[in-house]
Amino acid sequence: MVVSAYNTAFEQQSVTAPSGVEFTIWFENRENVLHNVHVFSAPGASIAQGELFTGPGAQPLSVPALAAGTIQAGVRHPSGDAR
Repeated sequence: MVVSAYNTAFEQQSVTAPSGVEFTIWFENRENVLHNVHVFSAPGASIAQGELFTGPGAQPLSVPALAAGTIQAGVRHPSGDAR
């Protein structure tokens, strides 16, 4: 699955992944700003976090198998804020 960030925000409103199997997010940073992608459980515990990198460019992020349901993801910025 591809997730991209531009103008310090995700370009996708949501994405769907299979439950019960590991999957990969291909994170595209489409601007010359330091970003990463970070996946959280609903209570806010970290599930997977990519390395910060300056775009434009892309990096894969392996996400472990998850139970069916909704999770959250954020784009990390140099300020430390997740959006």
